Amino acid sequence: MKKVFYFLICFILITAKSFGQDKVTVIGENSCGMATYWNLYTLRLPCSGIGVHVALDKSYTLDSYNAWHGEGTGILPDWWSDGKDLNQTIFLITQDEEMKERLKDIGKHLI
Repeated sequence: MKKVFYFLICFILITAKSFGQDKVTVIGENSCGMATYWNLYTLRLPCSGIGVHVALDKSYTLDSYNAWHGEGTGILPDWWSDGKDLNQTIFLITQDEEMKERLKDIGKHLI
């Protein structure tokens, strides 16, 4: 699942950089980051049993994009929307009746 989110984050950033930020509109919720730390392990302390989560690698690729706000925040959308009102939000932005009909079940297919 982490690879899917990383791919989507990269896709949004590369698309905005390629076509221009003014031509790309991001709709949804913030991505929350979770894309730059790799090789995550839980180290369990033998006596107490307490687990410590650590990342052994970090990617700095996303840091070169202005839209990336780092781990915990990720990418902030231009228009905030969740699954239940995503189709209506897209319609309010585009005024495209045909797209609204085609996306009528979009909320059912979100992760």
